[in-house]
Parts: sequence; structure tokens; C-alpha cells
Amino acid sequence: MLDFFSFLWDTKFQFTLLIVSSFSSKLLHLYSHRISLPLILTTLYLPTFLLPDAILVVLSKTLLFRQDRSKLEVPRRIFGALLTLITASASAAQVSFYLETGGEVQWLAAGNFANDPAGMKLLMSGFPKFALALLCFVGISWLLTPRYYDFVDRVFGGIASAFKALRQVVFRKNVGYRPSRRRTLLTVLAVLAAVGACAVLQVVRPTTQPYAHMSGSLPFTLFGSLLFNARNSEFCLPRPPNPVGFPFEQLLANASWEQPVGNFAGWMPQSAKCIARNGTDNLKFYDPSCDPLRVSNLDQDILGSLGDAFANDEKRPSIKHVVVLTLESTRKDIFPFKKESRIHDIIQESWSRFDDMHELDEKLFEMTPIASLLTGESMGFADLAIDEVHGAAPAKWTDRFNESFGGINVQGAYTGAGYTFKSLVGGHCGVEPLPVDFTEEVKGHIYQPCIPHILDLFNKHPNETAPKEERDAGEKDFLSSDWESVIVQSITDQFDSQDILDDHMGFRKAIMKSTLLNSSSKYYPPKQPESNYFGFPETEVLPYMRDLFTDAEARNKRLFLSHITSSTHHPYSTPKQWGKDEDYMARNRWGAEDSFNAYLNTVKYQDEWIYTIFNMLEEVGVLDETLVVLVGDHGMTFDTIDGSTSTFENGHVNNFRVPLLFVHPNLPRVQLTAKTTSISIIPTLLDLLIQTHSLDAPAIETAQQLIQQYQGQSLIRTFVPEKDGRQLWYFGVINPGGSVMVISSAATSYRLVFPLCSSSELRFTDVAKDPAEEHAIEGWTIEKLVKKVKKDMKGEEGEAAVEWIQKAEMLGRWWFWEQRERWDYHLAAKGTDRSAKNAGGGERKKHWWETR
Repeated sequence: MLDFFSFLWDTKFQFTLLIVSSFSSKLLHLYSHRISLPLILTTLYLPTFLLPDAILVVLSKTLLFRQDRSKLEVPRRIFGALLTLITASASAAQVSFYLETGGEVQWLAAGNFANDPAGMKLLMSGFPKFALALLCFVGISWLLTPRYYDFVDRVFGGIASAFKALRQVVFRKNVGYRPSRRRTLLTVLAVLAAVGACAVLQVVRPTTQPYAHMSGSLPFTLFGSLLFNARNSEFCLPRPPNPVGFPFEQLLANASWEQPVGNFAGWMPQSAKCIARNGTDNLKFYDPSCDPLRVSNLDQDILGSLGDAFANDEKRPSIKHVVVLTLESTRKDIFPFKKESRIHDIIQESWSRFDDMHELDEKLFEMTPIASLLTGESMGFADLAIDEVHGAAPAKWTDRFNESFGGINVQGAYTGAGYTFKSLVGGHCGVEPLPVDFTEEVKGHIYQPCIPHILDLFNKHPNETAPKEERDAGEKDFLSSDWESVIVQSITDQFDSQDILDDHMGFRKAIMKSTLLNSSSKYYPPKQPESNYFGFPETEVLPYMRDLFTDAEARNKRLFLSHITSSTHHPYSTPKQWGKDEDYMARNRWGAEDSFNAYLNTVKYQDEWIYTIFNMLEEVGVLDETLVVLVGDHGMTFDTIDGSTSTFENGHVNNFRVPLLFVHPNLPRVQLTAKTTSISIIPTLLDLLIQTHSLDAPAIETAQQLIQQYQGQSLIRTFVPEKDGRQLWYFGVINPGGSVMVISSAATSYRLVFPLCSSSELRFTDVAKDPAEEHAIEGWTIEKLVKKVKKDMKGEEGEAAVEWIQKAEMLGRWWFWEQRERWDYHLAAKGTDRSAKNAGGGERKKHWWETR
């Protein structure tokens, strides 16, 4: 044992481990950016990319890992050992992170790990890969010690001797021994040529990205993150260095004002009232008449089949209760899973030999039958029929969901944030996210009433419901009942201030993991073990949900229930007791289960859980009077060109396409292709409550006023993607929130991934022509991106794309700072740039470092 530790303390081993680990991470870094530059430019500037590694070898060998003895030997060796340990660990983390997610560690956010228990748990999921990488570094270094150190020592000694001999020749000093003049001259010339060539290449190398980024090497990048300066550094600041006004001249030069009519507040963003709001405290209170990007559709007609149902007293749906199911990491193209989709092709291609593809299709057909039933979208397996739903005969209520009835399915929905809690507040409050890292929304001002706030407002109205014998035919008997809002989940609410966020959104009652573990709870103890590092399987909250509805019915209350699923979150674990895992993807005989296969199994489990919820609603007797909204918080990539499987700083479209549907057995079936986001949930919900006469008269009047205040459109009316040349723009932030954003519009199929406090590239795609974003156009500046777009997209098509990109870039800059004002938030965008109190203390109990 002593020999082992003495070996670890050996200078030659430490030097070898430092260089091996650093250079391994550098090779991975260059591989990750293999397509960032043409091969000829990568080859040309390769010496400059490797320059930091050469500097590390020289400095560490000459300053830290010397063999001579001096007074500084002990502190020098201690510093060298610490540097080696840090570099080897960071490099192993880089390798494991790449193997786990396909992406690179952003060392700017590394400071969050130390004070982040949740982040550490997520990182621990990759610990086996981390340990294996570190063990490989140690093993390789052990094999190379002391040969590598001695080799470097000889090279440095030879170079030093050559320059010393040259100096002796130049100054004609008489010495006893002189090495070969030819060898001396060749050595000196080779060194000078290498240094000179590298210096010239460094000088002529473009100063723009990605050149500097590709030069990054550990430990320099790790320490450099402490002194980081982003390419778009203005977005890192708490406030803009200069005022950022809306580009009226470029975007709204020909727009006409809209005067107030009834409850409509009008649209006059350049009026004296709106101009006076700028720079005042009133800005944080959203005013729809002053929003230059708002496009309302509340003056449009109700969609045909819905209008007919609302006008018929006998057919009009009844909405007593409302449920919002937020589906964790659920991408649209698996809700439902479809044959001959891109994912279907990926699954089939994983099987080099599969004797019975029909058997595989049967497995896939059984994955999302409830998603297919609720959306009304066929899974495309024409030769298969639903005889069973998740192992049992279909419940009777499923017959009421068909081609004619079932609700509104939005096929073009996108999330407003690739981060769960930012997406959650968008769907529950109708607001756009705060573009900073993590759930800083709890420190700002939610600038719109959330659903619980609205329902509390309805509760404050005096009871003006007429006695039962005096009501009109078809009038509901629950209109005077009070609403109660409850949020339910089987996982903890102690990550990244979720408990505080829930309170800010108006939830006064919550059923969480802590409830399940409370010995005084009605259904304590939990019947299943924890299934992931957040908490228990969703089914643990089923009896609590059932009680909420039975109690509401018994007390004549109206219930708003919000529920967040969790099994579809990394590490994609299904409960052990479930026992229905399938091999959708071919298994590697020697490797671990493919993460995509694990994800698909959690999708199947979630589909069964949704079925269980609807069964419960039917058993309690409230299904016919309950509107269920299902929405994905964000998607999850598994099919990208670069192999990334993460939402972390990843703007791929599959991280943003999500399901969105409004389900009710008596609502006519409507399939919408409108491109919208979750900010449309509240306007649609209010419109449905109004049109179905599911509120009393005072509440209807309040709802008619409130609905005009929100940014989103009502999805039961004709959708308006563009009005008088004004496009309906969308802005979304990418996990964790302050580094990258995505810009799109309902009027086009274009998407622009726009770096904020980050040094990443701009990225443009047209998802109508490239739905999987396999041919994205990238550029390190807006000018270079535009140049590439002009080259790739010719004629009018290219001109239209360039014009859109330029508008999107201007709007993105304006929107970023506008959101800061709306939220009344003025701290740094990156968590690592905030003070200790604001970054790790205060209201935030723990960070939720979502690398997934």
C-alpha cells in the first residue's frame, strides 16, 4: 500500500498523468468540433489548436515537475499534485459527460456543482463512466511512467544543449566538449521554425469563433472560466449597457393602430401612453396594448364544429373540474408513436437481424395507445387493432373518444423553455420565460395572473347563482361552487426552489414526495421504492388524487389539479414492480442498455399512467365534467447528427416540439396544425369556460376581461399567425436559461438558435424542408450566417430567409431585455456570475442542474 501511494506521489507519474488526461480531453474536444471547420483549415491551424498543450508540457515540466531539490520543492510538488488531480478529474468528467449526453461540459457552470446536491445526483448517474475514464488515464500513465517523462526530459535537454552549444559557438567560448555542429544547427532551426510557424499561424488565424474555442485545453479552460467573457457579453450583465428599443422602423413601419373596443384594450405600441411606460416601474405590469409583438385572435370566429356544440344546450360540454398534466421530457413525435416515422426507422435500423418485424411492430403499437386515443392521431399500424390497452380490455370510457369527439389536438405546439420549471410557469401563467439560468422566476414578478390566481378571483365573486328551480334549462348546478387548486407529484419539490415557485403560482395545497414520506399521511408508507433520484413512481399519488376528486364532489367544490410526471426524466427508470420493459432497440451484448430504449419504456409507462388517471376520473364519476390539458414541458433529443441526448444548451427542434391537447369526451374532435406554445393554454381555458357556460355571470364577465390581457391566442378560434404584415413571434430559452435562446414565428417554418451569455454559434434551420435539422446552417456572427444562407438558399427563398434572420436577431436582443423588465429581475444571466447569496442561498434551497 505504501508503495502504491509513493508511486502516486512520484513526480514522473504525476507529470505523465497531467499530460495524458489533458491531451485526451483535447482530442475529444477537437473531435466534437470536427465539422466546425473545413478539413483544410483544421489541418492548417492545428499547430495553434495544440499550442496550449505544448505550453502546458513546457511549463509543467520546467516549473512544477523538476527533479532538482530546492527550498520550494515541497510547495511545488503539492501544487503539481493538486493540478494533476484537478485536470485528470475534469478530463474524466469531460469524457463521461460526452458519453452520457453527446455534449461538452460547460465549465462556466461548473461552479454550480459544488453547492448543488441535485446536480451532483445527476452527475453521479455518469459516475461509472467517469471512474472508468479516470482509471484509464491512471493505467495509461502507469504504463508510460517513467518512459514518457524521461523522453520529454531528453528532448528538453537536447534542445537546451543545442542552444547552449550555439551560444558557445557564437561567443567563441572554449569548452571541452561540443556536440555535432550539424545536429546542433538542425535542432535549433527546427525549434525556431516550429515556433515561428506557430507564431505566424497564430497571428494570421481569424480572431472569430470557432478558432479560439477549438484551442481550449484543460486546465486552462477550467481556470479561464473564472475570468470568462462571453462573445455576447452584454447578455451576461444585469442591465443593458445601452438602452435597447424596439425596432419599430424595421418591423412595424406600415402597421396600423387598433382602437379599443369593448374588452379589447387596443393595440397602440407607439402611443404616448406606451412610450411613457418605458423606464418606469409600470413596465413590469404587462399591457397588451403596448406589446409591439402581440397578435390577438379574440375577434375571430369559434371553429365550426366547436361553435355548433357550444350553441346547442343539449350538446354543450360541461366543465366543472380542470386538470393540467405536464408531461416530463415528452417529445411530440412519440405522443403517439407512429410507424414509418424517423424514430421508427432508427429502431428498425438498430436490429441488424430481426426475423419478425411484425413482432417488433406489435411491441411498438402497444407503446402509446392512449396517446393515440386522446389525440385522435393514428399510429399507422393498419394491420393491428387495439384489443387490449396495457394488458387489459379497454375501459368503457374509451368508446367516447373517436373521430367525432375527444377534444382539441394541437399538432404544431412548441415549448417556451427547455427547462422544466420555466416551461411550467409558462403553461400555468401564460407568460414567457425569464432568460437567465435556473428558476430565478421566484425572485422576479410573475407579470400575469396564474390559473390558481384566476380561480381565486372567481371565488371572490358574490354568489349570484339563481336557485335551482329558477335556472335556465341546461344551466349547471356547480357554477356557484368555489375552486380549489392543488399541485400533485410523486417527486420532491425541493430542487431549484420549486416549492417557492408553486406558492408564487398560487398553489396553497401540494402533495409531494414529502407527503408520501410523512407518517401521518393517509396512505403512508409508500407501496413502492423510489424509482429515480427525484422520488417515487407516479402511481404512488393515485389514491391522493382520487381523494381530491371524491372530496370535491362531496363538498360541492370545483377542483383544479396540476400534475407533473417524472419517469420520463433521466435516468429513464420504470418501477421494478411494473415489469413490462421491452427491448425496442437491439441490445449490445457487452454494453449497457441504450438510453433511448430506456426512454421509450418510460414513455410506455407514462402512457399507462395517463390511462390510469382517466380510469380514476371515470370511476369517481367526473370524467364528463373534467377538462384535461396535456402538455409536454420540453422534448428530448436522441436522433441528432452529433449524437447529443440532452437539453443542456441544445436548441435542436426535438427538444422543443411537444404535445398539447385539450381533452374532454364531449368536445368535438379538432385537429389544429397551428404553430403555438403553452402561453395559449390560459386564453384557451378561459374561452372554453366562457363558451361552455361553465362560469356564473360575474365570473364570465371577469374572464372576458382577463382573456384580453394575455399574450397567447385562444385555440378554439381561427388562429392568426400574421396580421397586417406583423408575424406572431415566439421566443424560447434553452436549458439552463441564460446561455442560448431560440427564435421562431408562427408565420414561417424558420428557426434561429441565438447565443446569449455564451460563445456558441448561431444556427438557422427551415424545419419545413429539414424537419430533423440535419442540415443546419451555422455561423459565428450574424454576418457570416447570412452569407452562408445566401449561398445555400438561392433567389427569393434566400432573400426571404435573410430578411427573417435579420429581423429575428433584432427582436431577440430587444426581447431579452424586455423580459428582464417584465419580470423586474436585474441580476446576472449566469448562475456563476451572481453573488454567493443570489447564486446558492436566499430563496433557492437547491439547484436543479438539468443536464437532461
